[in-house]
Amino acid sequence: SRYKGVDLSETALELAARELADLPCPVTLTHGDILEALDEDDSYDAIHSSFVLHHLPTERKAEFFGRAARRLAPDGLLLLVDTAREEDETLDDYLQRYCGWLRRDWTGLSTQELEAICDHIVNNDMPEPYSTLLALARAAGLRETPGGVHYGAHRLVCFAPG
Repeated sequence: SRYKGVDLSETALELAARELADLPCPVTLTHGDILEALDEDDSYDAIHSSFVLHHLPTERKAEFFGRAARRLAPDGLLLLVDTAREEDETLDDYLQRYCGWLRRDWTGLSTQELEAICDHIVNNDMPEPYSTLLALARAAGLRETPGGVHYGAHRLVCFAPG
């Protein structure tokens, strides 16, 4: 019945406005922080977070799961798409592995573009091991549902209340 999008990137919001122009419901796009948006009194059938959490320290990730759990409708879903470290992998090892994968496989980008991406990743990314994300979600009252996908460092995970 409605779509609400929140992002810190004005560019992402502009792209979203174009992509969602034909959606047959009211669309609200807000420049802001996802945690603040989840403090509002709205209830949601679905909350989708894509490549956001890995930028937050662990305690803020816990806040995200807690706020999302409070805002989900009883039969709602939290769809999380993000990166996660291997269980025995240090952050430094992860960053080296991930940037190595980008440099090796993202052949359509220039060396300068790849280095800019890797610079961003090394200076901003704080992915957790998957077990930590799962524990944070469970502590917030969420349970993992079937249908998750794991591809390299990337995961799609579905959570529901309870």
